[in-house]
Amino acid sequence: MKQIGSSFRLLAMFAFCVSSLFFAACEDTGTNSPCNITLTSLNLSNSSFSSGADITGTVNISTTTTLSDITIKNMVNLYLSTDGTYSNDDTFLTAFRDDPTDSGSQYSVFFNQIEIPFGLEAGSYYIVAYAPAQACSTGGNTNDAQRGKQVTIN
Repeated sequence: MKQIGSSFRLLAMFAFCVSSLFFAACEDTGTNSPCNITLTSLNLSNSSFSSGADITGTVNISTTTTLSDITIKNMVNLYLSTDGTYSNDDTFLTAFRDDPTDSGSQYSVFFNQIEIPFGLEAGSYYIVAYAPAQACSTGGNTNDAQRGKQVTIN
């Protein structure tokens, strides 16, 4: 009797989903929906500067999900890296951020007074903009996103 009951429930669920194909009642909950963040560019005021300098920069962001301006403003951080790819041992760079400008799914975040640490050895480095995964409004999470720009410390 127990097997007949569970078979009946399974058949009923199948019939509901098949009939609802016309009404989208079994629609994907969004976990497989496109929900991405891409850092499309990182622009810096200078590509060559001294250790201890303050520079400015802009990170341009493209997203396929709806995020608030405050989320956009605070999700991207800047790091000094030796290899152009964000990792936990990269140096966090402090900077003032303006509120993002947006046009639909395109955002720009302006960073003012990006503080390059004192005492760096002269050479090639990267400034990396990094945005960790964010929760999607449709469920699931976005990907991590990053964009690096090579710079020279004099």
